[in-house]
Amino acid sequence: MQPGRTTFRIALVKRINNASEAIEFLLALEQFDRWGNKRIVLDCNAKNAKSILVEHVRKVQLGRRTYHYMLSGLAETALMYDGVQVLMDALGRLWRKKPDAFRSALRRAAGQANSTKVIDCNPGKSWVVPFEHGDKISRLIKKTDIEGLTGNISFNDEGHRHNFTLHVVEMTVQSAMLKVATWTDAHGLQIATPKYVQLRSPASYETNRTYLMTSIIQEPYLMLKQGDFGQKEEFYGFCKDLMDIISKKLGIKYEIRLSKEGKYVNDATPEIYTGVIGDIMRK
Repeated sequence: MQPGRTTFRIALVKRINNASEAIEFLLALEQFDRWGNKRIVLDCNAKNAKSILVEHVRKVQLGRRTYHYMLSGLAETALMYDGVQVLMDALGRLWRKKPDAFRSALRRAAGQANSTKVIDCNPGKSWVVPFEHGDKISRLIKKTDIEGLTGNISFNDEGHRHNFTLHVVEMTVQSAMLKVATWTDAHGLQIATPKYVQLRSPASYETNRTYLMTSIIQEPYLMLKQGDFGQKEEFYGFCKDLMDIISKKLGIKYEIRLSKEGKYVNDATPEIYTGVIGDIMRK
């Protein structure tokens, strides 16, 4: 495929019905190519895309920064909305210019269907009858010049949209949308220089104290292994491994303390925090 002047190749296509099927496909892809960058286009509605992303985050096997997503469903919704606006704009201009333009068609519809709300383009049910104002509406659409959800909407003589710009963005670790490229019908894809904001790190920290890590028992993040022959119980899991790496890198000591409530946060009384969040808020 060649969008504009930039060439890219689609390696795999998979039709899915739910998030579980998408994750199964990604797990198979992970075994085939563990460390390569994977650029995935989710051509689905926003609800399904959200479910897929949430399930991806929950899968430990997919916890690498090699996955890059593009959500086409959100853009499709915006384009559908703008398409309706274009048609309404054209019909509105025709109505203002010729208020009686549709009266004859409405009279015929009323006589055939006993209704004044429908204009049937196929009254004979055998072949499509061209709408008498179709050519006028087509010319008015080509003269459209409005601002929609997807930017400026205007068309050339062939009826193709022109004079518009697409922004390619990525989400940073701070959940900020950062523009990395633009695409125009005139110049194609142009890479932009993103202005990344470096995360601030604490200037200093104490190494002669023991830091507390609060959590709950939940597989695979933190689990408890029974000790053998009277030995103490041991924690293991993703959070334990992560804290070992952090403590070694920073040269600090830490202690794992389980939340008494056994959950991350309370559900009933949001003004009084309990669980892990409550432990953090009280420190």
